[in-house]
Amino acid sequence: MRISSSTVQNVQKRDNHRCFLCRSAVDLEVHHIVPRSHFSKRDERMHEEYNLCLLCRRCHSTAHTTTSREDIINKLKVKQPHYFECYNNFPWKRYLNE
Repeated sequence: MRISSSTVQNVQKRDNHRCFLCRSAVDLEVHHIVPRSHFSKRDERMHEEYNLCLLCRRCHSTAHTTTSREDIINKLKVKQPHYFECYNNFPWKRYLNE
């Protein structure tokens, strides 16, 4: 199951076609905040807009190689605090607190 093109376009628009962490506009990729491995293969929620953000290739690589998911979440909170303004309403809130 792939991310729909309309969802990708919505995420790109929401994130202003910039990396969520470093604000680069080059080599952008869609990143799953809660990893796909935490969902069953048929669970479409993994591709919901609230679980996606744009990252440049460098930040995306860092997000997947960092030793702790807390590191990447903390970077998101520091670099883009407005994204977490409605944190309490996000379905992945529990994941952030684990």
